[in-house]
Amino acid sequence: MANTRVGLLRYKQTVWIDRSSLSKKKLRCLSALLMVIIASSLFSFPKAEAHAAGFSLSSFTSTAPTIDGIIGATEWANAAKVDFSFLFDRFGGGTIYVMNDDKNLYIAVKVADNSLTGRNLELDFDNDHRGIRATGDDIKTLDQNSFYDFYVSAVPPDSYAIASDETAGGTVDGTGKATSDGTFNYFEFSLPLCSSDISHDFCVSAGGTLGFNLFYGYNLPGVSLFDTLFGFNTADGFGHITTSTWGDIVIAHSNILSDGPSCNSIGGIWNSATSTCTIQNFTVNSGETLTISTGVELIVRAGLTINPGGTVSNSGTITVSSCCFSGLINNFDATIINTGTISIESTGVFVNNGITANSGTITNNSAGESCAGCAGSGIINGGTINNTGTINNNSGSTFDNTSGNINDNCGGIINNIGTITGNQVVNIPCSTPLSITAPPNITVNADPGLCSSTGISLGTATTSGGTPTIIVSNNAPATFPIGPTTVTWNATDSSTPTPQTVNTTQTVTVIDNQLPTISAPLPVIVTVGIAGSAIGTASATDNCPGVIITSNAPATFATPGSTTVTWTATDASGNTANATQLVTVLTPAQSVQNLINVKESMNLDKGIATSLDAKLSAALESLNSGQNSVAKNLLSAFINQVNAQTDKTITQAQATQLIQDVQNILNAIH
Repeated sequence: MANTRVGLLRYKQTVWIDRSSLSKKKLRCLSALLMVIIASSLFSFPKAEAHAAGFSLSSFTSTAPTIDGIIGATEWANAAKVDFSFLFDRFGGGTIYVMNDDKNLYIAVKVADNSLTGRNLELDFDNDHRGIRATGDDIKTLDQNSFYDFYVSAVPPDSYAIASDETAGGTVDGTGKATSDGTFNYFEFSLPLCSSDISHDFCVSAGGTLGFNLFYGYNLPGVSLFDTLFGFNTADGFGHITTSTWGDIVIAHSNILSDGPSCNSIGGIWNSATSTCTIQNFTVNSGETLTISTGVELIVRAGLTINPGGTVSNSGTITVSSCCFSGLINNFDATIINTGTISIESTGVFVNNGITANSGTITNNSAGESCAGCAGSGIINGGTINNTGTINNNSGSTFDNTSGNINDNCGGIINNIGTITGNQVVNIPCSTPLSITAPPNITVNADPGLCSSTGISLGTATTSGGTPTIIVSNNAPATFPIGPTTVTWNATDSSTPTPQTVNTTQTVTVIDNQLPTISAPLPVIVTVGIAGSAIGTASATDNCPGVIITSNAPATFATPGSTTVTWTATDASGNTANATQLVTVLTPAQSVQNLINVKESMNLDKGIATSLDAKLSAALESLNSGQNSVAKNLLSAFINQVNAQTDKTITQAQATQLIQDVQNILNAIH
């Protein structure tokens, strides 16, 4: 075999390439990409051991990206990503994107570089996640023109050899595309999680971990420049490789199943183009539900595991032929809901450490046979099986119930021809449906002086059916406000394993039939033309807030004489109360005469009283003779004199009353 020695003198490392497996173009590409073996780590990971602690990328996508060298924000939105700088800062750093679906691993890399000419990006994989370069480890490279698929063909002392998958009898598995916008270079890869060429490619399933490293650079005439993400560790001063530092890609799990072209699942609901689907190994994790539809048979060959928080809902058929505790495994805090059929074959095993609710059929056909070095099979119950359906433990079958409970609920059937060891089956009698009837709706009055009611006798709810003891409760408040209140009555019985709970409601209505109280203003004497709002305001109280006071007073008292004004208080419940006020309406002349009488009752200083009397008497005479203008002047002079004597011979209160009365008379004179 003709080999080409790629000398990496600066780093004292030799890489042997099988020249016969490469075209000249591929040889140039590979020689360029493998020129850097760097003995340190960008992320300060340990130099001596395997994988870079803490650098792990994992994300699931249900939508495959288009491999066109364009890292679109939408198509890579589900990816795990991290920004990075190269080890020696020879390039501007960039971003790595990683995600997978059920079939492929997708990797995108954005590098700050203004040209794609001669650039190469290489992904090295640690297939078995041991932290050392080994024969068969996968290598994928991409330049501006092509995608290349290589593998490590040999690891002699102080070197390693690579070869093309194609010339080694393998296939090129995966695709890639590179583009540039003059600021960044973009690289996109689509790589099968498990190709048919497993001698030269990695093969990893959901939950598995794949080590990786990244190299980037160019090899142009007269100049080469490369950098790496993690680098290599060396054991001595001569650069001999012992272990490498790698990042991790953890293949993300999804509840979207697929097991060949005839069996697929959307959102964890298992449907089938045929009536039979076979799985090798699958895990239902927390928050996920695997639903097996009616008419579908799911054959478990290697293992179906339900982890805590996961659920399998089966209305079809689950046939278990796998054993060695890798058959049907229902872990702690996991659930199987079976309305169909679960069949345990002769070498199969069903381990239940969670809860299995069976209203269908579970048939145990195991014969305690050894399987793959394991002694025994059958059903091993360390959890709880609630059976309202049928359990068939056939002849020769083993059913270990040492650490578990079997509740044979109402109507359940256990046909035991084989052997059930451990705890006895608990027969739970039928529970008739539980029902509850609330007391009749009631209406009560509010407590005196209050806007609520307390101490209401609600009555008693009645129940029927269920399993004693039955506990009845309600959420009635201590104090009921005005209006309707809904009271919820609950009843819970002692049915096992799950008590029955039912509820109903009662309406309690509190009404306010207490009248408000109202006091009208005192009787008043006013001059014709005065506004209705000037006669005072009534006051009212009520046991509930929101009382409104109204009156039938006119907007203006336009006609002389006596008027009775009715005041009304209305509360929020519509209760009303009334009070009346007498309003005497005088002509201007009558009001002047009334003012003379009012002034006399004030016992003013004699000199001031005489002067004011003279003005009022003259104004009265002028009004009676139709000389309104003269009367208005005299009344204005009256106001001026009162103002001048305020707080001297006339008190402030007296002045206010006199001036207001005269002002009302002036307003009424036309």
